[in-house]
Amino acid sequence: MEKMEPVIRSRADKSSILCPVRSWGATINRIEGYKGSSGKRTVNTVEINGKLKKIDLSTVRDRIRVAVKTIGEEKLGFTAKEVGTHSIRTSFATLQYLRKVDPILIQSGGRWKSKAFLKYIRRDTTEIAITRGISHRRNRNIKKLK
Repeated sequence: MEKMEPVIRSRADKSSILCPVRSWGATINRIEGYKGSSGKRTVNTVEINGKLKKIDLSTVRDRIRVAVKTIGEEKLGFTAKEVGTHSIRTSFATLQYLRKVDPILIQSGGRWKSKAFLKYIRRDTTEIAITRGISHRRNRNIKKLK
């Protein structure tokens, strides 16, 4: 499988927040709802203090690190400096593994060409317990972008 090659995914339940079509539609609706938005805006566009801005990788990394600090490094067992944008790939692979998703579907969902995705799956009990807790409830302490 090549990077950016279309991937056929299974159909999610209509009420599922994991449904990619509903998620994409919500993203487009959000962007089109911004005052002054046009059809040329990209999906990383957000409105901050009434101005349209693009979220870049450093912003995503910083937000992940704020979440770690907010939840607590002691509680999570790792520091904010140890996480970054690649943590999203690790979380995806681990959550799918915990849901007992077929490894081939994990590989295609993350668009991995090789079995390298297996390195992203965290199997130790501490991380599994934390991941289950995070996946089953929203963390209200994580601050919104300002």
